[in-house]
Amino acid sequence: MKNIQNAAFVVSIHYENTNEVARINVKWKGNHEISDFNFDRFGEVLSSESETANTGWVVVRFSYRMNNSGVSPFQQPGPAILRFSERISPGDEIPLL
Repeated sequence: MKNIQNAAFVVSIHYENTNEVARINVKWKGNHEISDFNFDRFGEVLSSESETANTGWVVVRFSYRMNNSGVSPFQQPGPAILRFSERISPGDEIPLL
């Protein structure tokens, strides 16, 4: 983990049966709570908990958005593509609110 005190770092991600909901385990340095970090950018935060002074988890229902690659719907070949609003991987930083 980097020596940064203004972000949490993703330790692991555990998806439920559908890939819409996941538990994201994080750790951080400094005097923060899990609610201090910006998890809303991934979707709806269903629950969260600080487990220790520097670790915690959130359960997020990922939001989807339409991806049309900047092409108007009439010019787009085939159906619009749904994708996660933002990708997340172990080692990613979650900034403070």
